[in-house]
Amino acid sequence: MRILFGIMSAVQPAQTVAALCDAIGVNHPILIHHDYSQQEDFAVGRTNVHFVADPVRTGWGNWGFTEGIQKLVCTAMARDDWDFLQLLSPTCMPIRPISDFQAHLAGSGADYLIDGVDISTNDRILMSHGWRAYAQEGTLRHRMLRRARRWYLGDDAPVVNYAGLSFPVRSRLERGGSDALRAHIGVGLTKLARRGRGFQHVFSETFPCHAGSNWFGASRSACAYLLSQTEDTPLLHYFKSIHMPDEMLYPSVFMNSSLKGAAGAHHISRFVEARPAWITPGDLDEVLASGKFFARKFPEEVDCEVRTQLAGRLLSEARTVADSTQREAISA
Repeated sequence: MRILFGIMSAVQPAQTVAALCDAIGVNHPILIHHDYSQQEDFAVGRTNVHFVADPVRTGWGNWGFTEGIQKLVCTAMARDDWDFLQLLSPTCMPIRPISDFQAHLAGSGADYLIDGVDISTNDRILMSHGWRAYAQEGTLRHRMLRRARRWYLGDDAPVVNYAGLSFPVRSRLERGGSDALRAHIGVGLTKLARRGRGFQHVFSETFPCHAGSNWFGASRSACAYLLSQTEDTPLLHYFKSIHMPDEMLYPSVFMNSSLKGAAGAHHISRFVEARPAWITPGDLDEVLASGKFFARKFPEEVDCEVRTQLAGRLLSEARTVADSTQREAISA
């Protein structure tokens, strides 16, 4: 199983990206989309590292980030040295050997790896993302759904990690009185929008909106399918018009397909508001016990304590495995 690792880079130091490349190793090609408009003196000199030509300007939550992913996938498809593409951020790190990831891909037979959930699963998830999904950004309908979200969730709803994102676990329905009344009105309006009553969007009963992680992995055939659905298509043009499209575009395309899917390869320890928290040494037990293959976000400083501890623990585990293998060989 030949894996091509794609890295979306913009503002993190080159040393941070280089540390990720070194952790991946030299046996797999690495393709970097770097936004030079935000860091023009960026350079990572590794024999297996290549760069996307003519990169686009990216940014958190805007269309440029999605466009950059699209360009990376298009560039990857012109190469013939890979079977599976895995997207990473500069602050990701492997938390298991890459050989384990290869074995997982071969054993699962999955066409894609992604975390996501149909947002109509329950009302809290619907209200968390429906205001973005069912109306174009900046329109009156978008403002209506955003207000409906606030009526339902308020501004301080606690969240939990799920499907690669944070989702609320409480609504204003529990408050009763006028708060509950507004919450009922808000969720009712959003459900009308989901069904296309007074709102025009690309989603339907047969193509529901999914929200989740944008750090997907996909086989060559799955990448080809992705591009067939998102290169100058009505679907792409609609997603280009909504707020933070990447969290819904990739889960929706893959999870509504007939391709074989499996859970994403990433562990995210927790969210602080809308962003993943920095991983600390106190998180490592949870991170390494997750069973995942990558985790984010590690601090940018390559010599920080948590990165040093991670390297030491992975080395210790590798030695333990090697010793066990040697003992088994001797006893056989």
